[in-house]
Parts: sequence; C-alpha cells; structure tokens
Amino acid sequence: MAPAAPEPVYRNPKIGMVYLRAHQDAEGRLLGPQVMYQVVDPGSWNIDAVEQGHGYIPSVNLEVPPNQGSPYAVPARGIGPLEPTSPLLDPAAAAEIVITGLMRPDDKPAAEELARRQGAGATALYDEQAGWLVLPPPKNP
Repeated sequence: MAPAAPEPVYRNPKIGMVYLRAHQDAEGRLLGPQVMYQVVDPGSWNIDAVEQGHGYIPSVNLEVPPNQGSPYAVPARGIGPLEPTSPLLDPAAAAEIVITGLMRPDDKPAAEELARRQGAGATALYDEQAGWLVLPPPKNP
C-alpha cells in the first residue's frame, strides 16, 4: 500500500530530556534537580521510501555549501515578470491549505497524522512563522 504522503529518506535522531527531582542518595547526600539527555530514537534510513520512489530528503538534512543559496531557490532573473493583477498564490489553492495550530518542529508526528487524514498526497510542511501547515496534493494540469 502506497503512503498517503511522501516519506523522508532519513529520519533524524531524537533526543529525550529527563528531569530528575532533588533527592537523597543511599549515602545521605542531597542531589539537586538535574537534567539528563538520552537518545530515544537513533534515526535511520528509510529504504522502502527510496525503493518505492516516494521518498524525499527534508531540507533540514541538506547541507548548503557556504555562500550558496537554498538548492530550491530559483534566481529572480530566471522568473519572468508577473502580470500586475496576477496573485502570488492561486486563491483556490490557498483556501485548501490547513493551518494546524502546531507551532513546534517536534510536533511533526501530529502534523503528519493530520496530513494523512486529509487524504492521499497531502503533505505536512513546517514554516518557522506559521508552524505546521497541511498542503493539499498537487493538481495535475
């Protein structure tokens, strides 16, 4: 069964933070509150996504060489002039974008679940200003 949305080729490791309350050890010493970090998910390659052709590499995993722009950016000189009355975003497409209300990057699993509920091809996308958005599947011309 094909996934509802593209899947990342690599899943980043996740780090868990454990808060330890102040406590007394067996020797009678008082230990103050502490924070301990632990790898809770080592991350991994998604072989199935690559073999089935529905994988992508998240931009957060791409290393951009110094003095280079985003590999996804198109130079302005490569884009023709727009008509003065043309919208930057098709209003019909904009109306289909779902603002999830999830604002933290680590809310990704919840955002992906919302995208799955929207149907095949919907994609969760994180924006630093807007948080997690669910984009509708691209329309074929």
